[in-house]
Amino acid sequence: MRRLVPLACALLLGSALADTAEGTYDVRRYLRDGQVETSTLRVTVSGKGLTFDWDGGKVTGLGLRVGDAVAVAYGNPDCGIALYEQQGNVFSGVWTYSGQATGTETFTWDGLKSARVAVRGQNPDGSTYTGELLLPLDQGASLPRWKIGTEVTDGAGLLEDGLFAVAFGSERCNVALYSVIELTGQLLGTFFQVTVTDTLPERVAEIAVRR
Repeated sequence: MRRLVPLACALLLGSALADTAEGTYDVRRYLRDGQVETSTLRVTVSGKGLTFDWDGGKVTGLGLRVGDAVAVAYGNPDCGIALYEQQGNVFSGVWTYSGQATGTETFTWDGLKSARVAVRGQNPDGSTYTGELLLPLDQGASLPRWKIGTEVTDGAGLLEDGLFAVAFGSERCNVALYSVIELTGQLLGTFFQVTVTDTLPERVAEIAVRR
């Protein structure tokens, strides 16, 4: 979904306000085959977004927080990130390519089955766009595709508890959706990593505990 964002707009600086998710975490990741991986995660504020850095830069990601939820596009620097909240049949969200400036987007979907819907949004510079959004759905995982004018953009999404996290910009975007648990200093994450096949993989869970 190239939303026709001018370069100057994409480089606008957001205010780097403190975020309670910032910090260093010890991570346990639960793989589909039953194995458990351990790693370290560093989360820092970057403009209006968050930078995720696993194991000293081995894997990096761009995060966007709404309330107690954080969506993260990881493993591919060409991918932006969007996070939508569902109210009835309406999904309203914010998105960013760089974390420095955000746009908004809205579409109508029941979130229960695959669909093709109309989408409308606003770029960070205030200009607007309309188009079409294809939303395949398989057990909460999705490979959405936008058509805005002549531009087609692919992504990967996770739908959980009325939240829809989408990494977009490439056919190989990976996405994670975290819940921020303030009381215990934890990030509880679900990951969807796109593979070379068309089959949507099972979800991978991660628990990050602040040091």
